[in-house]
Amino acid sequence: MNARDLFYLVINNLKRMKARVVMTAMGVLIGSVAVILLVSLGLGLQRSFTQSLGEIGDLTLLEVRQSYDMGPVASTNPQTDNQLDNDTVDSFRQLPGVKAVTRKAYLQGGSMMRYQKYEGYGSFMGVEPSQLELLGFQMASGEARIAPGQVIVGAEIARNFYNPRTYEQVDPTTIDLQDKNLELVLQRYPEPDPNSYDPTQPPEVEEQTVRLRVVGVIKKSGGQVDYAIFMPIKEVEKYNLWATFGVPSKDPWSNSVWVKTTNPSTALDVEKAITEMGYMVESPRQFIESMNRFFLIVQAVLGGIGAVALLVAAVGIANTMIMAIYERTQEIGLMKSLGARNADVMLVFLAEAGGIGLLGGIGGVLVSLALAALGNSIGGPLLAGSGLFPAPTDGSMNLTLLYMPVWLVIFALVFSILIGMASGVYPAIRAASLDPLNALRHE
Repeated sequence: MNARDLFYLVINNLKRMKARVVMTAMGVLIGSVAVILLVSLGLGLQRSFTQSLGEIGDLTLLEVRQSYDMGPVASTNPQTDNQLDNDTVDSFRQLPGVKAVTRKAYLQGGSMMRYQKYEGYGSFMGVEPSQLELLGFQMASGEARIAPGQVIVGAEIARNFYNPRTYEQVDPTTIDLQDKNLELVLQRYPEPDPNSYDPTQPPEVEEQTVRLRVVGVIKKSGGQVDYAIFMPIKEVEKYNLWATFGVPSKDPWSNSVWVKTTNPSTALDVEKAITEMGYMVESPRQFIESMNRFFLIVQAVLGGIGAVALLVAAVGIANTMIMAIYERTQEIGLMKSLGARNADVMLVFLAEAGGIGLLGGIGGVLVSLALAALGNSIGGPLLAGSGLFPAPTDGSMNLTLLYMPVWLVIFALVFSILIGMASGVYPAIRAASLDPLNALRHE
């Protein structure tokens, strides 16, 4: 039996039992819709999460810190054998795939910025000027080069200014910090004298004002860099000593090392090598991977729930095909008497079962596309305004609730056909095992 004969035979057989085929295919349609919509819901939530994050940060930038003793009770003191000193920084630079390495120090003590008549705040970070340009920051204006008295600022720093008299936030579009002067007001609180301490008279705050020149503004990236102000690390260390009255801080979280890799594919190898050296590594990639794993689990659970409905439809296909055997027993006997092999009879019934699955799958895809469009038009704006996800970085107020990629449509069609054929295996075997003489005598 060639493919053409098989096709026409299957079509004619399905036409003879239209009502039963339609009802059975409806079960497959419902199961297909359940699978497609539930999986597309998981995909849509993942897509909305990605849209809301935008560019979460530089995947090639790793932040390295000292490891801690994680015994029965977690220690707050770093291990003493993995100090982030100059020798450690040099060893990081020797790793394959590393483009730049710089020590990073945060400004300690109280601090405040002044720009014209406004006040503001930001995260001041000290980095090595020789490594700053190698970190690969995309500049909106200026250059990624700093010297004493110079800084480059993140894209969101302008949002941090407010009017000190009204405490109203300043419109960031009205502030252009490029080539402007900032005043950094440093504050420190002197240690009270235990012999003359008066709790009703708090100690006076000492201040030091530093003038800084903005020589560059970094493009928005979606990471912590957007809210950072970079200056030479020696300047930050000098101001930190002033804030602590010349006593170096022992806070391990105030210092870390940035490691810039050549591309995201090498970041994983570099991260693994540094971890094996006994250090903690933080990167945006870890967060993204953990969220992707979470959404994969969500999609698997939702898809499994939908697959149950499709398996129930498979029982209906099997029942339809078994009924067809009783009704077409003489036909099967005639086919065998004319030379049809058992394999030919099985192929006919498997093809009919697969055809019912295909009809249900096509209907399920069409219904799912319509429901997905309706769900996105209604649920997308509601999802954006629910507060469950941050607003998209492109400014739109519509998130994707149901996302149906091409592979999901193809998978649903193939899965429906396979479910149909699997349901027809037992009826096909039963039809092929009929004795031709007994089948012809069947009333």
